[in-house]
Amino acid sequence: VYINTLTILNYNVAARLAGRPAILHVREIAGKKSGALFAAVLRFSRAVIVFNSHATARAFRLPSKQRTHVVHNGIGEIMGATP
Repeated sequence: VYINTLTILNYNVAARLAGRPAILHVREIAGKKSGALFAAVLRFSRAVIVFNSHATARAFRLPSKQRTHVVHNGIGEIMGATP
């Protein structure tokens, strides 16, 4: 199961309860209270977690045994483009 966001918690829980392997792509850094909840769900899910940055990965303080990877966004700055 590929889960494209952390914010919909039931996807993570459903994949775990169904016994399906999951890959979770995390791009969000949550606040202090919600961050603790999200980190607990990440640990429970046993998913392989792909973070978009090292800062995002550090924000969740997961145990070293958790399978995590950092894959930076694939599109860099476009020269001359304005936001």
